[in-house]
Amino acid sequence: MSCRSAGGRGVTVRDGEDFTQFVERCAHRLKKVAFLLTGSEHDAEDLLQIALAKLYVRWRRLDREGGPIAYAHRVLVTTHASVRRRWWWGEQPTGEVPERGP
Repeated sequence: MSCRSAGGRGVTVRDGEDFTQFVERCAHRLKKVAFLLTGSEHDAEDLLQIALAKLYVRWRRLDREGGPIAYAHRVLVTTHASVRRRWWWGEQPTGEVPERGP
């Protein structure tokens, strides 16, 4: 299934119904991109949900040909980068608890 309409033209942006149709056509493709970014099915679903929420807020402003899919890709990438920056990388799991000092 493609993110293109039956006539071969890109997705048009008009209202919430168009957004629903866009999600129905493109969610699978966007989830693949999210999975490539995260490496996890569950994290990809979470990332996609965040991206679609952000896309919905700006939906009426995306009136150019290809605008919605390009913006969705950008939101996926920038949101993923933002989430990774917030993770704390200072903790390292070990097999044994180290001895306490004097």
